[in-house]
Amino acid sequence: MTRITILILLTFFGVTKVTAQKNVLENCPKVDLKIKLSKDTFNIKDGIQIEMLLTNNSKTNQKFLFDKPKSSTGGPAWTWVSLTNVETKKSALKYANKKILESQIYTEEQLKDKYYILKPGQSLKRKYSLYDLAVTTLESYQLEKGTYELQITYCNSSSNNLIFTIR
Repeated sequence: MTRITILILLTFFGVTKVTAQKNVLENCPKVDLKIKLSKDTFNIKDGIQIEMLLTNNSKTNQKFLFDKPKSSTGGPAWTWVSLTNVETKKSALKYANKKILESQIYTEEQLKDKYYILKPGQSLKRKYSLYDLAVTTLESYQLEKGTYELQITYCNSSSNNLIFTIR
């Protein structure tokens, strides 16, 4: 009896999670995402700042959530990172989104002032540390020496790819 109850609960939560993710993706704003680094070579201890530029290239206003109420909970909402070591072709990330480590739930009231409305042609620019967006495979939460390919996805818009080197 206990096993059946647990299975039913897990199935319910799994369906709820999939449905919520589907709804989020269906309601994604139509924006283009471009990323830029301050340089293409970093020392191993350097912070890696990423400039993210969201642009509304549609013909209608786009309302969307980007910033979160607490900056300590990682980067912007609905983002994930792809970071691949060019030589090994392996991911350099343990988690593609640092928010997986948080347990914060926001109410509609907390989020009401966090929405942006971009008119056609308007852009929103923000800077984030790579290490605030994702978690690397190293215990030091940094990157090994090497060359990496970086891409960020916001909701269902993927950015340009960037190549950079850690020395």
